[in-house]
Amino acid sequence: MTTMTRTMAAVAGMMTLVAGLAGAQGWDKKTIEKMLADGTKKMASPDAKVRAEGSGYILGYITCAYRTPYIPQMVKALKDPEPKVRVNAAQTLEKIAAKEAIPDLIALLDDPVNDVSDRAAFALGTIGDPSAVPGITKARDAARAASKSSRVSMFQEALDEISGKSPTEHTHCP
Repeated sequence: MTTMTRTMAAVAGMMTLVAGLAGAQGWDKKTIEKMLADGTKKMASPDAKVRAEGSGYILGYITCAYRTPYIPQMVKALKDPEPKVRVNAAQTLEKIAAKEAIPDLIALLDDPVNDVSDRAAFALGTIGDPSAVPGITKARDAARAASKSSRVSMFQEALDEISGKSPTEHTHCP
């Protein structure tokens, strides 16, 4: 496992812990809906820091039950000029197993900010849908041609997760 993969796994582990703690805290429907609404309001801000905070609210509070109305918003956020918003959006889509966002996540594999492209690759691997394989393979091969070994490793890890070569717990929403 590469250092980048370990870092991304640690981040995912922390988010899983946070999500577990949220459940343990017993957030009720009203609280979740309020926080998701607050996140949505913040994401409309012209201030990048506020948008990043809003995307963090949505990431922290979203559950499968609320996935449908938030998928379009998170897909739009994948194009935000602020890298932290793009990272949070990719992670949110991963958390809610948004297979319909796979083409948009694949587009982020070319993002100039490594954290963003890493998060997109990690999200695609965790979603685990084979339809992502051609896009990830293309990105991996381009990274290989450009001698970007850390990129190659991240993309290969995503491919290995989808194929089952690398153990991962794929996200699922009913």
